[in-house]
Amino acid sequence: MRTIVPVVEGDGDAAALPELLVRILREMYGRHDVFVAQGRTKVVKANGRANLEKKLDRFLRHAQNKPGCEAILILVDADGDCPVEFAKQLSQRCDRVGTKSPVRIVCARRSYESWFLASLSAIRGRHGIPDTAALSGDPEAVPNPKRWLSDQMPSGQAYKETTHQAPLSRAIDLDLAYRNSRSFRRLCHALEQLLATIDAPSPPS
Repeated sequence: MRTIVPVVEGDGDAAALPELLVRILREMYGRHDVFVAQGRTKVVKANGRANLEKKLDRFLRHAQNKPGCEAILILVDADGDCPVEFAKQLSQRCDRVGTKSPVRIVCARRSYESWFLASLSAIRGRHGIPDTAALSGDPEAVPNPKRWLSDQMPSGQAYKETTHQAPLSRAIDLDLAYRNSRSFRRLCHALEQLLATIDAPSPPS
């Protein structure tokens, strides 16, 4: 079974990203022959960005050893860093580790939740986001998307990754997010690159 193994920061990403990747593979690329590792024992979780950076080689080896692994996708939040430069640094470190499977790095410009803001019209009215929620300007320019989502919710409610991230990922309009978010386009491009590598014929022995 040809499988892409995600490496993520935390519990919310571990539940949400595999579902989002499956949606992109099926709905945007029509691929039903490539799978995404899902579940607590199959997704590699780093327990925070700092830990992912510190032990990157260990997490890469862990991902490589997952059943059926033919590609690895690492997702991290850029927070206040430049996502392009941060991804480049991590990519260079991955090259030095030298995994058998190809690796791609995706940095959400602020955080994963920026992609929800990029598809706001599709998630309004769902999971505590009111029908009246509105955002002008670049959704990736919002400094703290998680706080922004919490601020839209009724009094006494707040956005929580482990509660909201996976359900909202199921509600994202993929085409809208693609148009409105550069880092979401990078996610899709990273998947395209991994698919091209998976599809490439094996070199003769």
